Amino acid sequence: MTTIIKWLPEPISAYELAAIIQSGCASGAYMPAVTYYTAKETMAKHGDAIMSFIDDHIGDINYQIRDESWGQVCCYILSTAVEILCSLHDSESDWDDGETIVLHHTDHE
Repeated sequence: MTTIIKWLPEPISAYELAAIIQSGCASGAYMPAVTYYTAKETMAKHGDAIMSFIDDHIGDINYQIRDESWGQVCCYILSTAVEILCSLHDSESDWDDGETIVLHHTDHE
């Protein structure tokens, strides 16, 4: 079953889902969440929805900005949201299935 997530930058396959759950976005398992340009664009367009999603699932993100750039902050927040989303769909992960899209994105409002 494919789940549509409006704020997801790119679709996630069953294989990618397994990799994200095991290693997190920063490992390279999901590059759209750790690429500054994509993360900044996604946060600019869907930041409120992403922050609400995080708040609904883990509460306050409690992130202290120090010397990070805006791009780094966006990557951290988006990666956190993607990792939470993937953990909610862990039963759909499959190391042997790189074709089936389990989490899809849309630009339709």
